[in-house]
Amino acid sequence: RTRQYARNRRARLAGAVMDGVAVDYFAKMCFWCQRAPAECIDHIYPLAVSRDDRAANKVPACSACNRAKHTSDPVEWMARQGRNGRLA
Repeated sequence: RTRQYARNRRARLAGAVMDGVAVDYFAKMCFWCQRAPAECIDHIYPLAVSRDDRAANKVPACSACNRAKHTSDPVEWMARQGRNGRLA
């Protein structure tokens, strides 16, 4: 069952739009690290905190960044990564 879920997720990502996010705009790369291919959609401001599920709050992310950021505030998380509010 989890293999099928992963296959379906990759198939959705292959399209131009995934969960309302224009994945092609980000060249199918992770919004956070801009090094790894995007594998999922991450909320910029965590859904658990903001309750904002609009496309404007979603970006493509690699699974490593998505897991590492979890429910962190994006600015604080980037500062912890040594980026001081700057993307990669």
